[in-house]
Amino acid sequence: MGSEETLDEFANLTGGRAYRNNDIAGAIKQAINDVKQSYVLTYAPPPGNWDGKYHKVRITCTRKGVRVQARQGYLAVAEKAASGKQADDAIEAAMLSSLDAAEIGLRGTATPLPGDPPALRVVVRIDLGDVRLTPDGDAFTGQLETRFIEYLDDGSMRQTKPASLNLHLTREQRDAAMNDGYSVTEDLAVSSHLEQIRAIVFDIGSAAIGSLSVPLRK
Repeated sequence: MGSEETLDEFANLTGGRAYRNNDIAGAIKQAINDVKQSYVLTYAPPPGNWDGKYHKVRITCTRKGVRVQARQGYLAVAEKAASGKQADDAIEAAMLSSLDAAEIGLRGTATPLPGDPPALRVVVRIDLGDVRLTPDGDAFTGQLETRFIEYLDDGSMRQTKPASLNLHLTREQRDAAMNDGYSVTEDLAVSSHLEQIRAIVFDIGSAAIGSLSVPLRK
């Protein structure tokens, strides 16, 4: 394949434009003009169609005289989801860290519950903009691992049983959760030795992690 054919091939693969001269200033000006008026289109293949092959994508416009500049295809290679060991290792690192992990945005509240023994209701809202959601027909799916860690005044830790969240959201549910956060609730027993609670969320799809610490004692 010649150099010009290679340029054309890269341009087609990326939705760009090939330039065959040294007019760098002209190329930059053209690139700036190209994005002044443009549309961003997103195409997501079905979840079960990541077959490792190259698939062509054709975008057309009914308006005469319009040149569509877009990628002409994609290679259907799925990114591997995180393994169970990856999730465990990342969560353990978040447990031991002195700082909260910030790849997934979290916010929450801890409210005392009436009764004896004392308990707290911890509500954590997960920013789904930081979570990988896969289109599946009219729904969106994802998978999260959650843990709640209790830090005691003697330096020891206790954790709740690991919980897996298999998300299957309608478009309306996804849009609402994008605005308000996806809510997770855990009721925790409180002892006089409890100093801090930390919520940890791990995204299986992207291997991103977030944590939120709630101090209980000064």
